[in-house]
Amino acid sequence: YLQKLLEVAAQLHPHTLPALLAQQIFSHADVPYRIRPYAALLADSYNAIEFDWAHEEAVAERVRTLGTDGKLALAAGGGVAHVSLAEKLLILLLTKLGNLVPEGGIWMNTQRPEWNDANNALVGKGLSVVTAAYLRRYIVFCRSLFAGQAAPLRLTGEVNALLTAVNSILAGHQSALAAGFDDATRRAVMDALGAAAGDYRRRIYHTGFTGDFVDIAPANVLALLDAALAYIDQTLRANRRSDGLYHAYNILQLGAATASVEPLYEMLEGQVAILSSGLL
Repeated sequence: YLQKLLEVAAQLHPHTLPALLAQQIFSHADVPYRIRPYAALLADSYNAIEFDWAHEEAVAERVRTLGTDGKLALAAGGGVAHVSLAEKLLILLLTKLGNLVPEGGIWMNTQRPEWNDANNALVGKGLSVVTAAYLRRYIVFCRSLFAGQAAPLRLTGEVNALLTAVNSILAGHQSALAAGFDDATRRAVMDALGAAAGDYRRRIYHTGFTGDFVDIAPANVLALLDAALAYIDQTLRANRRSDGLYHAYNILQLGAATASVEPLYEMLEGQVAILSSGLL
């Protein structure tokens, strides 16, 4: 739904989104749910979320003092942490990439409504090719949006660190895209991305946004988008069935140092997603 809203906004107001990319006028909700560390997800992917009751009480106290702004993430100085549209869009991509299992899809390990509503039985062990397909559409859109930027983009230090780590991981395993991933290489990529996302969450959960910002060249963002697109395209092509349909969901099987993918039966939403993705 967000993707379609962005596309409509770009059609009706073509200059608005590019102008907002660098403006630090956006905020984050301070949600007291905590996704567990990556090692804990590997140990028990069915119990991926903890609720921080103390933090919930702290947010409620802030609301009594600040009003509804108390529900937002605060900067180190106590005011609302403001970030750019570029950062908001990149966080959505980076969090999905943190759960990428090459050739399998996006690991459904965090009990999110997107997955619970349709596939309760898959949460924890399922891999969503559907999500990967819609992520492709998102990446293509973001690439066209960021390609027109000449000035540096300002990101928080925390998000810049995650972007840099993900970029390095994808670049480091790029040679596997042509030959395909065996179970050991797939696990290596999955572990590296999962650990990077876990490090980002740990920093945000424990210290919040420090208020440090980094100006990065749009070329760095485009490099991430190009690398992500290559991985997503390879994953989608790997899920083409012999009859020309596409797998919608897979099952993740973890060994000591391996990650294998077991496809499920065909589903309608897989075909809708691949048509929507633009891959074909």
